[in-house]
Amino acid sequence: MLLGLAMAGTGVWQRAADWTFGPWALIPAQFVAGFQGNVEWWQPPLITPLTTLFMHAGWPHLIGNLIYWALFAPRVENRIGALGFAALLLGCGVLANLYSVWLDPEGLAPLVGMSGMVSACMGAFLGLFPRSRVGVILPLGLYLQFLRIPAIALIGSWFGFQVLYTFFGDALGTVAWWTHIAGFVSGLILAIPLSFLTPAVTQRER
Repeated sequence: MLLGLAMAGTGVWQRAADWTFGPWALIPAQFVAGFQGNVEWWQPPLITPLTTLFMHAGWPHLIGNLIYWALFAPRVENRIGALGFAALLLGCGVLANLYSVWLDPEGLAPLVGMSGMVSACMGAFLGLFPRSRVGVILPLGLYLQFLRIPAIALIGSWFGFQVLYTFFGDALGTVAWWTHIAGFVSGLILAIPLSFLTPAVTQRER
């Protein structure tokens, strides 16, 4: 809950500053260069794999991430606790960003947003609740239909699109699709042992 509020609060602050990033966005080339200078780990650019999780490029970017966050985060947090949830999601988000740096260490485009962390949340959700159903609203003609569909179908189709976008990303804009994939995989892998350490899902939760 606190992480989601922090994302929303940072978005409001960024909007007041006309969506500027300051020194807190992750720029791969600057991050790599930071190891060659006299920079402490808590200072930019070395801290940016973490701080960039709270940066967004505009309202659509922020709202889109918050929608996915609201859909999957509450149950994951309830299952593993607030501290475990924060450690898991922040850790996976940082790992996803570092993976993007590894792929393009000379990149100059800022990598901003909580997409890697949201993807990790979706992976953790699937690992913790593999048989769960998720409520979604679909437009059917002039009506809106509420449906409960298997989480594995919804998340699996989303992951498939991320893989496709990875190979056709140049035609679809400057989105770090590999960050999404890395976040999802790390969240899924870490959720598997957590599923044995936390209480089983009750029938009411499914």
